[in-house]
Amino acid sequence: MYEFLENIKLPSNISDLAQLGDSINPWIAFFSFILLLITIIIQSKELKLSRQELEATREELEKSRIAQEEQSKSLELQNKATELQMIENSFFQLFKLLNDTKDNLEIRYEHSRLNECYINRILFEGNFSNIHNGEFKSFDAFKVYFEFNKQLRNFGNSNNWYRNKIFLEEYMNEYFKTYFNQVFSLLEFINKIQIDRVRYIRLLKGQLSKYEIGLLLLNVSSNFKNQEFKLLLEKYSIFEGFEFVQELENEFLSYHFTVYGNNEELVNKYKELEAIK
Repeated sequence: MYEFLENIKLPSNISDLAQLGDSINPWIAFFSFILLLITIIIQSKELKLSRQELEATREELEKSRIAQEEQSKSLELQNKATELQMIENSFFQLFKLLNDTKDNLEIRYEHSRLNECYINRILFEGNFSNIHNGEFKSFDAFKVYFEFNKQLRNFGNSNNWYRNKIFLEEYMNEYFKTYFNQVFSLLEFINKIQIDRVRYIRLLKGQLSKYEIGLLLLNVSSNFKNQEFKLLLEKYSIFEGFEFVQELENEFLSYHFTVYGNNEELVNKYKELEAIK
């Protein structure tokens, strides 16, 4: 190596060095350009790979987001299904309890107690004592109580009538109190839920006989403590299937006409009576 360096003949003066520099500079520039070009190519490839990796990452993130959304929707549907099932179970438990109460309802003709009120005794003995030997069950119980209320109003507004009315309410309340409370509980439950209210109201209204509707109309209108009950009856038009009877005109008018729903005959009758009154 030493001998190789010794054999190199370096220029002896500055002019020779300048000529040597002039001849080398283009090559240096050329190789610098080549190195720069290689660097640019390498960086371009690295940038392309980075972009590809970034795109792949974005795709993975998008897939993950879609999967999370689908999982969230699935979980939401499961929660709604569970909530709906719980509501269904609760409603039909209350519904069954109400129907069981109706089926097992029984009024007994107690001669000793009814003797205390002359009008009540006349009504029972003259009209209903022939049914089941003085025991009225299920549908007949509602019919007897409703007809009893209706006919009681034919005796006028005397003190004796009022005393009989109070006695009747107390007497019948022993039998019907549970029924009225269960109807109220069912309406309260429906009013609190946000799902399928219309369907549940239709189910309830569909199984109410005209005598049940009549007794609900009488019971709630006569008790000032039942204002919340009354508002629910009006809100859901529970008396839409009511059959108007002249004897119950005052009770009929004690509600807002919305309680009669889309029954045009009842609504028109209500407005007609209101105008006269």
